[in-house]
Amino acid sequence: LVKLGVPVKALTRNGNFNGIDSPLVTPAKGDVTLMDTLRKELNGCRAAVFAAAYSKAAGSKPSEVDFKGLENTAEVAKEVNLERVVAVTSGAVTRPYAPVGLLLNVIGKGVLFEKKKGEESLRRILSGSGVDYTIIRPGGLRDMPALGAQKTELNQGDTVVGSVPRADVAAAVAAAVVAPGTIASGATFEMYSVDSKMEMGPRPLLPWYSLPSGYETSGPTWEEAFTGLKKDKELSPRGFY
Repeated sequence: LVKLGVPVKALTRNGNFNGIDSPLVTPAKGDVTLMDTLRKELNGCRAAVFAAAYSKAAGSKPSEVDFKGLENTAEVAKEVNLERVVAVTSGAVTRPYAPVGLLLNVIGKGVLFEKKKGEESLRRILSGSGVDYTIIRPGGLRDMPALGAQKTELNQGDTVVGSVPRADVAAAVAAAVVAPGTIASGATFEMYSVDSKMEMGPRPLLPWYSLPSGYETSGPTWEEAFTGLKKDKELSPRGFY
């Protein structure tokens, strides 16, 4: 967002921010588990990005952050009349019995179940509110330079997993925040680098859907890739949204 010239308020639990040093960034104290802190800091903003996740080191639980934290953010966004909420969750969130889903739920204390509940609350709370939302489900995050939109595939239906540079997720989030009109509005999508694509089915444990999903999209820019997305309400039942 800073690269796009957009002023940003960076909320952390302790109010400290060790990221980009820019006059466009204002650190502030905000905790997704405490709605009053969100009300104070989100009032007057245009959009909110939810990229919080539970932390074993901090002693938090997926139910507190990944579920209730996103639910709280949606409630406050509605109260203060934001234009859009962009939420970052995870690929395989609707596939708890796929190998990657089993792994993440076992080591992450049921984190995908809680992320799914958070997504469902976000959609329910913002439905008809006038506040748009975009839900981004990245694959495994990699610390490496961005590959760009042209080397990234977006998908809907949660049928493919892969990995993706954190920098590409950040770029897609920023593009969703500033997307004009209804582009990427009311949409949930997975994203992964094309070279890491790994189909989750059909497999013996997952007999209820087939590939391809039919919702794959890409483009030379994030905005152009977004134009190929379907809104959640337009998806077939295969999407399980």
